[in-house]
Amino acid sequence: MSSPSEHASFSPSAADRWLVCPAAVPLERIVRAASDQVDDSTPYTRVGVWAHGLGEKWIRQGITPLESDAEFIATGSEEPIDEFIAAAEVYAEDVMNRAAELDVGTSAMQGGADLLVEERITVVGKDCWGTADAALAQAFGVLEIIDFKSGSRHVVDPENNVQLMTYAAGLLAKYKKAGIEIDSVRLTIVQPRAEGHAPVRSWDTEPEWIERHLKRVKKAIKASALTGAERNGVPGEHCRWCKGQSICPAKRTQALACLDSLPAGDGAPAPLVERVASISPPALAEIWRKADRIRAFLDAVDAQCLIAPPPGLKVVTGAPGKAVWNKDDLMVEAGLVALGIEPHRKMLITIGDARAAAGKANLEKVNALTVKAPGKPTVVEESDPRPAIGASAVAALT
Repeated sequence: MSSPSEHASFSPSAADRWLVCPAAVPLERIVRAASDQVDDSTPYTRVGVWAHGLGEKWIRQGITPLESDAEFIATGSEEPIDEFIAAAEVYAEDVMNRAAELDVGTSAMQGGADLLVEERITVVGKDCWGTADAALAQAFGVLEIIDFKSGSRHVVDPENNVQLMTYAAGLLAKYKKAGIEIDSVRLTIVQPRAEGHAPVRSWDTEPEWIERHLKRVKKAIKASALTGAERNGVPGEHCRWCKGQSICPAKRTQALACLDSLPAGDGAPAPLVERVASISPPALAEIWRKADRIRAFLDAVDAQCLIAPPPGLKVVTGAPGKAVWNKDDLMVEAGLVALGIEPHRKMLITIGDARAAAGKANLEKVNALTVKAPGKPTVVEESDPRPAIGASAVAALT
């Protein structure tokens, strides 16, 4: 497994950006070089790393009960641990079952099969490589790339998934060089926490399609080395996770163009609500469609200023957070008792603890005892499959 400090400029996990935008990698290099921030992880990324580590351990050693939750707690995640344990178990079982079907372990692909777990895969040169979660390969059979997604918010589709296709391109080239023939390629996403979707989803394709993708990868890498207008940024949905968007000229131009299209008013300090109410419905819809671009640009600017504040700005400590008890529980308890205050009260255990204690057999019974708060009203495109709600419902939910 690669060191966490190592970083590939053209990482397969970021292929959705650099395959589309020639400026993505050069701009990210500039931001990274100017930043002294060593750890930019979040509870979401840290808990994902924890779940992947648990899955890898179980694939290699077999599934065993978790001995301690200390590492999970250290991630800072507030989501229930049992969901991630269950997800890692589904992932490990899926990989082990598929490996058993292929009789993995017979003399390193000499007519047999390979199982790769958290192994570095080189795709192009020294700058395009990554660590695949798992991969299975059978001589004269299938090459399968398996990617474990522990999140639930963003549902990942295996079909034409550029991250998995890039891993597949690297392995396909490796086996071809060794004289090992692969007949088909399968891309698999294991995402057990994605509600309403199958926990394991696969898509099959031909080696020729992956070889065509490799040509596209090489072309994108060459495009990033160009200069001037030939390397202009290409704004789009792929900008969401790009660390270079705060200094991206194309992103800035796009955001300013959105701002220029807003109604300027007549100079009078009319309340914003009144100004917005006067906008025609078609114009209002067009402004709404641009709002995310403006927010994304401003968020990126704010994030970059936090890392490297420009002249005239500085970073300070914000308002203190919500008060919590001192970590020394015994001291707090003694202090409250001294004041005549009962320090403890009976409370129901958390839903996560109840699910963990119930196990798979009684999980649905525990879920039947829970309720979820209704979601907040959200504006979406008319093509969205969810039913529209009326003004009275909006008022009731806000």
